[in-house]
Amino acid sequence: MRTEGLTRRALLGTATAGAVALALPQLRCGGGEDERSGGRGAGSSVIVVGAGLAGLVAADLLGSEGAEVTLIEARERLGGRVFTVRSPFAGGQIAEGGGEYIDAVHTVMLELVERFELELDDLNAVGAEGDGVVIRPGRRRLYEEVAATSGVEAETERFYEAIYELARPLGGAGAGRAAAELDASSAADLLDRLGISGDARFLLEQDLVGGYTVEPERLSLLFLASAERPYEEVPDRDIETLRINGGNDQLTTALAEDLEGEIVTGSPVDSVTQGSGGVTVEAAGRSYRADACVLALPLPALREIEIGFAAPPAVERAVLRTSYGAVTKTLMQFATRTWSEEGLAGYGLTDLPVGITWDATDAQPGERGILISYAAAAAGLEAAFAPLGPARAAAVSGAEALFPGSAAELGAVARVPWPAEPFTGGSYVAPAPGEALGLAALRRRVGRVVLAGEHTDALFPGYMEGAARSGLRAAEQLLGA
Repeated sequence: MRTEGLTRRALLGTATAGAVALALPQLRCGGGEDERSGGRGAGSSVIVVGAGLAGLVAADLLGSEGAEVTLIEARERLGGRVFTVRSPFAGGQIAEGGGEYIDAVHTVMLELVERFELELDDLNAVGAEGDGVVIRPGRRRLYEEVAATSGVEAETERFYEAIYELARPLGGAGAGRAAAELDASSAADLLDRLGISGDARFLLEQDLVGGYTVEPERLSLLFLASAERPYEEVPDRDIETLRINGGNDQLTTALAEDLEGEIVTGSPVDSVTQGSGGVTVEAAGRSYRADACVLALPLPALREIEIGFAAPPAVERAVLRTSYGAVTKTLMQFATRTWSEEGLAGYGLTDLPVGITWDATDAQPGERGILISYAAAAAGLEAAFAPLGPARAAAVSGAEALFPGSAAELGAVARVPWPAEPFTGGSYVAPAPGEALGLAALRRRVGRVVLAGEHTDALFPGYMEGAARSGLRAAEQLLGA
């Protein structure tokens, strides 16, 4: 669900040529009845726990290969962290409460969009232009002013070049030693080592907090380098510029409607056991039995389930100890887009509780506009558990500081506090120093059980793409068996 507001695209202000070629499994789109009933999974049964994007993609592929699929979801709604908020907004406007952007290198997501004949909003084509606003500390300045006086672009480029330099050995000989050394350090250590300070340090730190939802000192440098590595040759214009027109939840709805299998909602799982005869899942007073199981849950939610079988120590450590970040999205609809009236794009980067802001409706018609407050890390945790009134007031106050006059135009407000959401428990995976090396264990089969979810993807953790890729990988592991 990662979305970064003022990202390196804005910080660098330049684009590089090239593209990343990714070797991904092909989606099985499923044709007629004969095609769906004769695959490798024919005659087998699988329980998929968690109907977020990872679980839905896994169930889709398993069902298309002939497996008997039962998909169990704790919530009454499907989609997990893909969550389009439609109510209480007026004028047909919507905003994404969870995963928002699709990048040009998110091949699986783009293939799914094409399969279900969904349309994409391309923010490059929409022409959502205008400067951003920076508040630090308590002083309001336009981003261009800050960049022109503090060498932000040069320092940002130096920072990312250092990350790419650190990431290159991870794919070759000696990767193990290089990875261990990086995992012992934090993103803040790299900023210190490069001597980056002042406005450039502030903007880079806020960018990291927005992107990874933890403070830089709590983010493994190995994880940062690995996550940024696929983007080294990606033009900035291809990053965070695509949304599904009409809402990202159309994709999860389409997957659910196309699924050949049973979907059970409102059923939190209590326990999972396995033996020579198969897997048993206890959920909401019912027992479900199958040959195999996909656990497509965020790790905080998985920790609440009783696991009645032994897992390898590396897998157990990764499940129990891997950190997640914190983010709270506050979606504020205004009668007019006061930021546009000032020639601004709605981007804000602050040291206030409002965090980072952007216009969620820059590709939607109407005079109204929905501004997203993206409070991450400590601010996201505080906003998630604060009473609704004070949390709303802090977000609106921050919006007013960024875009004067907006508070008087305020209409509907919605809050999406992911750390307080009992079946999520955080934003997405964000390993602390010493934790990133263990993530590989989450991709191992444990008998008849495999794990899925963005936290298990090697290339795009934290993204919808990572969740979708993980669903394919988990299904392939079972089908290959």
